[in-house]
Amino acid sequence: MNAYDLLPPVCRARDYHIYDRKRRYLDLWQEGGRALLGHRGGRAKTEFKRRLDKGLLAAYPSPATKRLERALSDMLPGRRTFRWYSDRSTLWAAVSESVAGAAAPAVVDPAVDDGASEVMYWRPFLESRSAEARVVFPVVPMPGTGWLSFVAFEREFPADFRPSDPVSPALLEAIRRSIYDLASFASSLDRRVWEAFDADMWTRRGPYLTLRPNIGDFRSLFRDFLDHGIILSPEPTAPSIAPAVFDAGEIRYLRQIG
Repeated sequence: MNAYDLLPPVCRARDYHIYDRKRRYLDLWQEGGRALLGHRGGRAKTEFKRRLDKGLLAAYPSPATKRLERALSDMLPGRRTFRWYSDRSTLWAAVSESVAGAAAPAVVDPAVDDGASEVMYWRPFLESRSAEARVVFPVVPMPGTGWLSFVAFEREFPADFRPSDPVSPALLEAIRRSIYDLASFASSLDRRVWEAFDADMWTRRGPYLTLRPNIGDFRSLFRDFLDHGIILSPEPTAPSIAPAVFDAGEIRYLRQIG
């Protein structure tokens, strides 16, 4: 059912567009929300390059860890402990330790589900939906970090509580910068821009567009949109995302089929 294999080989990406060798596509997938600020990275890219120039690519201990924790604290007020893991089994072991009696807690994505849970994704522009969750998985706005899962707990744990996995200081600093870029982006964005993506085919929550269950053959739908220069989320149950910048011609096909 997943349509990732239908995506074209990408030669370039800029803002909310990706390019193959022949054409440009409007990106409504945005790598699951990690490209919410666009693909060029803005100041996060500059921060990454600065750290590379200092040789900080290897995943050695560095002050970047504490700086990223402070940024996550600013983004997620009230959360006391922050970790990041590349291994899902380590992630779930940490979550299970924090939620008593829940070996495999149900995780709710507020972009997709109106329900609540002790464990939820945290998404920009839907912050209040996950405010009461004991554990949240923040989707950080930094492209290329899909291999890394972030988790924030409402409690403060001992310092030896399942430490975060080692990550390059250059990447940690870029992620930190992206968090503050998100705050600036959110404060200046006219959220009415998302209304252009209102359509019967999906439910919109903020910028997040979740296909209705009666949509039919998803791969055919994905291919049709691709043929018209629009990339949807390749996973039918995961949200597409309305971009902050586009022109009317790019979404003409969406307006036609509703």
